[in-house]
Amino acid sequence: MQLIDQWLVSRSDGARGPASIQLLVGDLANMPAEHAVDALVVSAFPDSYTPNPGTLFASLLNRGLDMEQVAKRKAEDERSRLGCWISKPLPKKLARSFHFDRIICFEPRYHEFVKNTHWNPESPQDAVAFVFRCLNNFAAADPDGRQRFKLTKLAMPLLATGNQAIPVEDLLPRLLESAVFWLEAGLPVDELKVVAFSSKDVAVAKRIFRAAKTGYRPKRRTPPKPSQVKAPGITAAGQKKGYDFFVSYSHKQEAEVLQFVKALKATSPRPKVFFDRTSIPQGGLWIKALSDAIRDARTFVAVLSPDYSSSLVCWDEFQCAKLKEYNDRKPVIKTIRLFSDSNLPPIMGIHSYIDCAEGDLRKLRRAASLLRSKS
Repeated sequence: MQLIDQWLVSRSDGARGPASIQLLVGDLANMPAEHAVDALVVSAFPDSYTPNPGTLFASLLNRGLDMEQVAKRKAEDERSRLGCWISKPLPKKLARSFHFDRIICFEPRYHEFVKNTHWNPESPQDAVAFVFRCLNNFAAADPDGRQRFKLTKLAMPLLATGNQAIPVEDLLPRLLESAVFWLEAGLPVDELKVVAFSSKDVAVAKRIFRAAKTGYRPKRRTPPKPSQVKAPGITAAGQKKGYDFFVSYSHKQEAEVLQFVKALKATSPRPKVFFDRTSIPQGGLWIKALSDAIRDARTFVAVLSPDYSSSLVCWDEFQCAKLKEYNDRKPVIKTIRLFSDSNLPPIMGIHSYIDCAEGDLRKLRRAASLLRSKS
């Protein structure tokens, strides 16, 4: 396996050294010891791990690792929520032979994932970007600070360019953009290896990687000035000195949340609240602006609802807050359960902080007062 290029990505908190993104060429089924990683990231069609000729799964099987058997030993199955799963540790003999301990498999066309998130399966470039939401879920610490999986070094092929036939020039820029965003936000991965296999892919990937590296500018560790935040509906007031609260919610519950925000702003002393009242586009510049605001907020308030758990934007906001907790080593997340639906699934491992029955205005006002008194 040969290293083609690499660049260092700064961390927004400055607590750790920079993360490394590497471009390599070689066979991931025959990874040498000097490139050993904690997990290999792969992609597949739903429940389909057939070792078709010329694929990574075939190469793995030829050296003794059967993906169909690995899939039967999942440590966590998050396909319904995130379209991915992580395996249990490989048997020690196999781990020593392949130089990785686990496999993370992304299945973006998994039917429940598509249904729950309303994701468009015809957009594989967006699916590849979603891989980092999966990595964040597995790599970030729980609320008690415990990390379930050690995932500081990862390797992945040029996902979806094989059987899914996505051109490298369409896929790699989005993959690199997402990698940089989450690494800057604090994803606890120190080394990410992106590995090309064919000579044709290497030539294209090398050019794209070099252009992305050349255009990279380290993330500022200070929030932008109010005049620099141009997104409509995003309040910049108070950003220079930070926010007391960042309110994260599904826009389908805007009416109820607006009442809560009004009640929160009526408390004394008057808090500075980041409350977005517009639809935020997935990814891109606006999620970066939101990430900066979350980093600059003292308390992150998630207003939970069934729609919250299926919103990709809400997921991104919540994961940014989880990374803030992990990196700052102190709790910042508070949750409000907007509906008393007993079937409401647990949201991202966080239990309810305050319950409100069906958006009841009286309870929303009480929730605002209680939140203020405990923050």
